[in-house]
Formats: sequence, C-alpha cells, structure tokens
Amino acid sequence: MKKIIRISIILLAFLIIFNGCKSENNQINISKALGVDVSTGNEISNYDVHGFFGDGTTCIKLSFSDNTCLNQIKENLSWHALPLSDNLFTLIYGKDDGENSVGPCIIDSNSNPLVPKIENGYYYFTDRHSESSNNQDDTDLLKRSSINCTVAIYDIDTNILYYCTLDT
Repeated sequence: MKKIIRISIILLAFLIIFNGCKSENNQINISKALGVDVSTGNEISNYDVHGFFGDGTTCIKLSFSDNTCLNQIKENLSWHALPLSDNLFTLIYGKDDGENSVGPCIIDSNSNPLVPKIENGYYYFTDRHSESSNNQDDTDLLKRSSINCTVAIYDIDTNILYYCTLDT
C-alpha cells in the first residue's frame, strides 16, 4: 500500500511540474510568434483543439498586471491599432449582411467566438498559408479553401492578450 501511495505522489508531482512547463512553453512560443515578450503574462485559459493532422483552433488568453507587454506592442511595427480589417473582423466575429453569413471561424466547440469584441487595443496578424505572398496581408484570407493564420489581439482596457491560431 505504501508503494502505491509513493508512486501516486510521484506521478502527481510529475503532472504538476509538466503542466507548469507547458504553460511556460506556451509563453515562449507565443513570444517568438508575436515578437513581444509575454513571459510576465498569467495564462487564464487555453483552448486547443488541433487534431492529428494539425487542423484546428488554438486560443490562449494571457493577463498582464502591468504595461510591459503593451509598451513592446506599441513599438513593434507588426502590431496595428484597432479596428480590425473587414477580413479579420469576419474571421474572428463573423459577418452577416442579411443575405450571406460568413464566420466566425475562431470558435469553440459550441460555435461561440473565442475572442470577445474589443474596442481599444492592438492586433497582430500572420497569414501562414502556403499560397500567401505577403504574410502580413489578409486580402486573400477568406478567398481560399483553407486558412492557416495567427491572430493576436491585446485589449488595453483589461490588459488581456488573446493569441489565436487557425489551421483548416
């Protein structure tokens, strides 16, 4: 019985350590992808439904207690002040003109948008599709049969960063 308890404690400790490393690895990967250091962020949520072949959606939500990340975003030319372009708005929140409905595409398993509507902030976009000639241009994003992109939005009212990837 003592042996089972020891093994259980060791496994539990391993899982705790592994989960802590995973969160840190997420922050390292996000920092590299976005060109800003997000290591001081606190991971609030992590939605990841990428499958075996790499298709799926990820949305990681990080909260910041100060403006260190925001100051880096303001200095980085790859980040832009809101509002989003029409294509990115459609991708994240959807668009319905009465006749046609498109999106949203970055959604949870119940088809709810993973990013709330944000009024004040900055956004980052990279088109990772193989047919993209300019990875900062979203013009052809919704015209292809598949989407491979990274979108991040920093809400300056709440100091929350939403980091999302979509691979279809």
